[in-house]
Amino acid sequence: MQAENPRHLSKYEDRLAKLQKVLARKEEGSNNWKKIKTEIAKLHEKIKNVLKDFLHKHKADWYNRVFHKVDRFFASTQKCSECGTKNPRLKDLSIREWTCGECGAKHERDENAAINVLKQGLKELALAN
Repeated sequence: MQAENPRHLSKYEDRLAKLQKVLARKEEGSNNWKKIKTEIAKLHEKIKNVLKDFLHKHKADWYNRVFHKVDRFFASTQKCSECGTKNPRLKDLSIREWTCGECGAKHERDENAAINVLKQGLKELALAN
């Protein structure tokens, strides 16, 4: 089964072609050349991320999985995955490990967030079905 590229990818490829044409007309090493070069690099990164996102969503279809996106503002790192208590002082990203004040559970920030995102996704999907 061959998948088509995401339909919105062509707008980024068109923009890339225009920027590369603009870059070719700039004097190499000038400040404007550097600005365009940086913009092209950012656009390459964007295209790479769009393709990667599409691939992972297409793989979900292959393996009969549901792809569900949890709200980006969901406080996954601040909630205790055991008891659900929210700890607002965890907005500081330098805190990597913490202990819940309510239940005493010890958490590693990223693992706790992954558990919370999974629970929230399952909760939202249960409501949708």
